[in-house]
Amino acid sequence: MKSLLLLLSLAPVFAFSQKYKDTQAKYYLNRLQHYGRDVETDDFSRFGSDLTAVQLKEKGIRIVTIERGKNEKSTTSVRYILNDKGLIDRIEHPKDTINYQYIQDTLVGMVKITGKQEKLFTYEYKGGLLKKREVYKNDRLSSRVLMSYTEDEKVDFSLLQSGRKLKRSYSMDYEYENGKIRRQQFTRNDKVIRTWDYSCEPKGQAVDEKTTSTLCKVVEENNDGSYVNHIRKVENGKVLLYTHYYTKDSVNYASSCERETGEKVWSTKLEDDTRTSMNYDKNGKLRSKSVVVYGADDRVLEMTHTFGKRQKHVSLMKYTYNENGLLSSKTSFYKGKESYFRKYIYG
Repeated sequence: MKSLLLLLSLAPVFAFSQKYKDTQAKYYLNRLQHYGRDVETDDFSRFGSDLTAVQLKEKGIRIVTIERGKNEKSTTSVRYILNDKGLIDRIEHPKDTINYQYIQDTLVGMVKITGKQEKLFTYEYKGGLLKKREVYKNDRLSSRVLMSYTEDEKVDFSLLQSGRKLKRSYSMDYEYENGKIRRQQFTRNDKVIRTWDYSCEPKGQAVDEKTTSTLCKVVEENNDGSYVNHIRKVENGKVLLYTHYYTKDSVNYASSCERETGEKVWSTKLEDDTRTSMNYDKNGKLRSKSVVVYGADDRVLEMTHTFGKRQKHVSLMKYTYNENGLLSSKTSFYKGKESYFRKYIYG
């Protein structure tokens, strides 16, 4: 009886853990399809969108040192050694080192982490497209990604295997029509978890609302060349309406999402040099607000995030740049007090 009670008490925990793993796998596989490569190779650098290989190569930068901590007086340093292509050759952390090897000078072929925990990432490509990625922890294979593509180089299948002896697997299948995605299906260990239908057809065929999402997209074109994408998404029986506004040059300057009943879910809009984003709770009341201010060459100058029941919590990130236009520092403030500092030194 005690064992049964223990299992019953742990059931919600297991269910939450499984749902979290499913969500993480779905997000990762969707990123693969969206970006067309393993974006984790970018994440290793910790540069994010702050610095690019093109910028560093143009400026002749071969070493980047980042000092970070709670303030300028308490920091630790990470040093990035770059090759002549501006790509990362080696990252030196206080307790470990990350080494890169490339294929044809641009594609990441291997990433090896040495230090407290040994980790090795290997990559295989076909025609420049990622075909396989394997991760080894302390010489043991811990995960694998396999990918295949259509003739026009769109991802039509991706598989993520992980866990002990790679027994846990997630896959994503895609179907296209006239170059556009028509159907997408997410499975765990060959069990269908979610299907997305993009066909927009008013079909009479019965579908399982718990595992099927339908998306219908309508494009509204204006005389000046600008256009609006209207997307209606039905998931778990609930309807969400997305609206994306584009200039004639396909620059997305505003987007919003609301429920069919009219309550706002989120919105974002770029006006002059400022982008404002809003998030709302289930009742349509403001939950948080983010404001990003841009300077010359679209460089971020400030990011302000306001949140809390009465929007009293405010965090601020300030950016500075050197004479070459490269990021010099990032400083975070919470409730007006400095909470995090990052300094960039180039050599």
